[in-house]
Amino acid sequence: MLIEIKNLERDKNHSPALNISSFHLAEGQRFQVADPAGQLTTILKNGELFPRLAEDALWVSPEPNDYFNPTQSLGKQLSAAAGSTAEKIITLPPGFLQKKPAYFPSYILNIFRWLDIAFSAPPLVIARDALTDLGPFARQRTLEELFQLFSQKNTALLQLLDQNLPQNPLIQDYFQVSAGDIISIPPPEKNPSSELKPAPPDYKILSLHNFQVNTSEEWNIDVAQNQSWTFICDSKQTAESLGQILAGIKSPDRGTRVCILKPREMLYYQHPVFLPGKTIGKSILLFSRHLKAGKNLEQIFPELQEKITSCFPLQQDNILSAFPGEISPAQELSIFLLWASIIQPRLVIINNPGGLIPENLKLLHSIIKDQRTNVTITTTRTDLSLTHNLGIIFRGNLIEDGPQQSIREKPLHPYSRAILGSDMDLSVPLPVQDPINGCSFHSACRDALPYCGWEGADLENLIQKSDLSQSINSFGHKDGDLALELAHSAGISWQDLIEKVQALMASEHEVLAKACTEVEYENRRVWVRFSQKAPPVLKKVEPGRRVACHLFK
Repeated sequence: MLIEIKNLERDKNHSPALNISSFHLAEGQRFQVADPAGQLTTILKNGELFPRLAEDALWVSPEPNDYFNPTQSLGKQLSAAAGSTAEKIITLPPGFLQKKPAYFPSYILNIFRWLDIAFSAPPLVIARDALTDLGPFARQRTLEELFQLFSQKNTALLQLLDQNLPQNPLIQDYFQVSAGDIISIPPPEKNPSSELKPAPPDYKILSLHNFQVNTSEEWNIDVAQNQSWTFICDSKQTAESLGQILAGIKSPDRGTRVCILKPREMLYYQHPVFLPGKTIGKSILLFSRHLKAGKNLEQIFPELQEKITSCFPLQQDNILSAFPGEISPAQELSIFLLWASIIQPRLVIINNPGGLIPENLKLLHSIIKDQRTNVTITTTRTDLSLTHNLGIIFRGNLIEDGPQQSIREKPLHPYSRAILGSDMDLSVPLPVQDPINGCSFHSACRDALPYCGWEGADLENLIQKSDLSQSINSFGHKDGDLALELAHSAGISWQDLIEKVQALMASEHEVLAKACTEVEYENRRVWVRFSQKAPPVLKKVEPGRRVACHLFK
């Protein structure tokens, strides 16, 4: 037994206060514990209960840079097995691992770090918020590899988090530190989608026409009665903006919002939802009065208390009397969903970029399957089996939408394929800013065409990684074209620079070379010009399916 705690009682005079009747972790087991206040983390770290734990366990910090030496290349620090496995998960060009850690984004370093840890086969790994950042593209494949490696090498894993995350194949059991106790979280129902009835055709209750979200592109959304939507957004900012626009809290930068519902027929969730300075019960009381709920207030609280008792058996007496800061975000959402199941509004909008714990997924499913309430979720990850329709949003643009089962089985847009299954090409990072013309995903797309949006910024990124960068004094951009100023110490002529730029594109990036229309010398600079293409717009490509991609004309 690696960790075994029985009958631990620590009152408020001890720091931290924590009561544990029984908690144990054996060889090869994998547990996830939501420990928002860090109580269990502190007890394990200070060595009070387990003096040898600091020696036997490998503690993994949230920051992957702490694992690597910043002065050495990544290839010299990784085991050969970890490097070869990483190449199966992410596309790496030759010599990529010769770069130093500072060259890589944090989630790529995290993938390398966890693979290296798995192959080193420690008996116990304790991680605090360190297994969450695996990027949107390689997460599933990385978890599958880690699951196999930990199983083969009998490595135990204890993942400590600020809040619970959706289930993944690495984790066997889920726990939560709450009110000084460790409680087990039951797994969600299996295959909830099998009970999800198809959405009946009905009238629209909410529509957004020609509107924008943090972008210059316009798109439309129609939400029909008794339908559920999930929007997977690539950023928290976009998710929050979309949720607030759908709820009528924020006006779109452009376009119109048409909603036939009255404000009291909708519920909107975004953490924190309860009023500061008031107990949870008083906040719900005020919300219920504002909504003028169909049930009497005297009926709401007994029913809510009964639901809370079933969800929080160890905290049933103090949940409604607690203040917002005394419960975790996951508990807050649970209470909100329990209340929503009683109020039964016609529209519930949940803006929760952090994902949903298994218990909340079960509550959400119970709301959807009753077909009384439409549920719209704006999130970066969730259980997609809970929704009828799915929309994929990248850089503020709706790039694909349609029935969720159809998209999951056959995603069309390259970005949709990346986040729902396969991986993207990581040899070229996504641009910080969207291209002036074309698709924002073009530089990471394996199927990109010459007219997908290539411009001077892509060429600059290519030059910066080559020896040619030493010959350039400065880069300039205008209307998607690139201007190169020759360094005085370069020792080459303008004509030599033109030839070297053309040769670099031809040898390193064939599609970029085809997108280039002209390379010429003008006003003491070499100008590299590119063909301009309008950004792709949403087009109907199959019944009920739309996609914004130049691959589908």
